[in-house]
Amino acid sequence: MNFTSRILLASNSPRRHELLTQLGITFSVRVKEVAEDFPADLKREKVAEYLAGKKAEAYRSDLQEEEILITADTIVCLDDLVLNKPADFAEAQSMLKSLSGRVHEVFTGVCLLSTNRKVIFHDVTRV
Repeated sequence: MNFTSRILLASNSPRRHELLTQLGITFSVRVKEVAEDFPADLKREKVAEYLAGKKAEAYRSDLQEEEILITADTIVCLDDLVLNKPADFAEAQSMLKSLSGRVHEVFTGVCLLSTNRKVIFHDVTRV
């Protein structure tokens, strides 16, 4: 795909790199550390959007006129509980056991940011 804008992906995720590559999109990667905390009263379906938007805002002052930034965040929800990234191997095992055999939801929030526009959306998959 040819764009007049430069596409920037703010992610080290191999899967996100693969998706853009499969779409034929030429992109550059920029990565910053951004705290992944969110307000406790935020509805679970909005958490991934909030985090994707928060990540994008960390890059706002660096964006050039011709650039479009893509940020994303994925969360897993079991019932009303948002499962954060596990702190260690033991916590990861515990999480996987709690998800095993149970229907849960995976939310991915995406933010597209340019110097003059911001679009945020999410998708959900029941697993």
